[in-house]
Amino acid sequence: MDTYKETELKNSRRITKTVTAMCVTVLAFLLMLIGLLAAIGVRHEEYIRPDNCVVTVDRQDGDSDYYVGTRFDSLNDGDVARMQLNIPDDIKTDVPMASLYFEAYNCAVKVISDGQIIYQSGWDDVETGQPTIFIGNRSHMIPLITDEIDLAGKILTIELYSVANRAVSSIDPVIVPSDDVWKVSIINSRVLFVCLITISVICILMTIYSATRSLFNRTADIGIGLFPIVLCFSVWSLGSRNMLHVLSQNLFFNSRAEYYALIVMPIFIAALGTIIFKRGIIHKIWIGCLILFTAFFIITMAAYFLIDEFSPQFVLRGLLLLMILEIGFFVYGLFKDKNIGACTSTYIMRVGCIAMLLLAMLEVARYQIVFFSENSAIAEFSIGNYSSLLFATVAILYYVIYNMETQTTIIERQQLEAIAFRDTLTNIPNRSYFNQKIDELEEQNQKDYTLVFIDLNDLKKANDQFGHEMGDKLIIATAECMTKAFAREGIYCRWGGDEFVALILGPQMIGEECINTFIKALDQLNEHESFPFRVSAAHGVVVSTSRNYIVPNKAIREADIRMYENKQKMKKPDSGI
Repeated sequence: MDTYKETELKNSRRITKTVTAMCVTVLAFLLMLIGLLAAIGVRHEEYIRPDNCVVTVDRQDGDSDYYVGTRFDSLNDGDVARMQLNIPDDIKTDVPMASLYFEAYNCAVKVISDGQIIYQSGWDDVETGQPTIFIGNRSHMIPLITDEIDLAGKILTIELYSVANRAVSSIDPVIVPSDDVWKVSIINSRVLFVCLITISVICILMTIYSATRSLFNRTADIGIGLFPIVLCFSVWSLGSRNMLHVLSQNLFFNSRAEYYALIVMPIFIAALGTIIFKRGIIHKIWIGCLILFTAFFIITMAAYFLIDEFSPQFVLRGLLLLMILEIGFFVYGLFKDKNIGACTSTYIMRVGCIAMLLLAMLEVARYQIVFFSENSAIAEFSIGNYSSLLFATVAILYYVIYNMETQTTIIERQQLEAIAFRDTLTNIPNRSYFNQKIDELEEQNQKDYTLVFIDLNDLKKANDQFGHEMGDKLIIATAECMTKAFAREGIYCRWGGDEFVALILGPQMIGEECINTFIKALDQLNEHESFPFRVSAAHGVVVSTSRNYIVPNKAIREADIRMYENKQKMKKPDSGI
């Protein structure tokens, strides 16, 4: 059994190694991504932008608006914007394998040249002109120079059919080499992209780690709820800036992932609540929230796949309001739940949740302004990216400090156990520890063992003649002999006063070897003349086997009787004291 200081040192080293490993991993991954982006040429470049752009917007109410440039008043559901732009003549030489790239939010898109549709996305039936109901940010790439087509010097018309209110208020088409199309969405946000991808990878790994840890410990680790929330925030942020297009060339992937992350996020928030708030009415409420949001997610996904006209956007506003209430209740629990300790990790989570609550309220306010007012400029300002970075920082810091505090609690528990289960004079296990261990052995059905009961001879005379300090020294020396003899093969303790007990697991031969080792250790004390008198001890031995099993408590009583008989035989007038 290790001493408390040794255990504390091991735990401290474990914490230090864990934190260091996490920091080194994050830093290495960041540097790797930055180096990778630099190596493949993701750096600021001035791509060609078509000039002389004009936009005509046909409104549902029959009005039409005309704009010069790429910005226009935001579109409502059913509005159609047509942007005309000139493709330069020299793109053949200036931009090899040129493509036109732009992003459009909540719009079905057609690109027309000389009255012919050369590209379309988001249309169910070209003949009826019915757009697909979908949401989110999509990127569009139209090849300009191929073996079949040559659009150099042509006038293109980009037609945007809005499928939602306040869909877009501008698009920014650029001409880039086809091989560089995927770089456009991250070219001016490389640091943000690297940070969000790093956070996403770390969250995936930490979720797997937390799930594995939960299986081994048979209790839910807090990371199961915490890191998926951060992952959802990161995916949402990546999708809102069309950065998921870098990871997949599927046009539907970016928009779907962005909103799926929002819809599934309340489930993980509720899961985190059930793990943190473990007792009382608050725990029951969080279980109800977990069931409710899981059912909401299942119903929403079923409606999306089964109902042609259904869009997840129909539930977003209500979902965002519910998330604010959920986060608010989470903050309330952090302040009111008496089962939550007032520790550093709790303070961090409180501050982080309050900040997230404020950011969520601002995001809902922006969402309402975008979809219910004419102010379209604010549509381009989203705090989701920054809130993701903030929440990721808070979450990782909380998880590290929470585990450090948990480890500290374990150390304190070990310290209390060391006090409760160790003899203060000899620093070997005491009677309470020994009784606990033999109870465990009975539960494990351990039948083969040797039990020895030991009693020092003439301790009282040693105390009377040489003083109690000499008696304490004798007891300590005997305890050291016990450690040498029995520590490897079984359990032992100071039973009380001058009495010691040891239980050696295994066949009788091992027990006899350990007892002989103890007797030799006592003889060495005499050989070295460690004391001004001869040291000796009486002992009684009981052997238990599978065929002749003896309950440990009964074996102690029998060994005590045999020790007393042995002690009587060893008593002589010339004891040496």
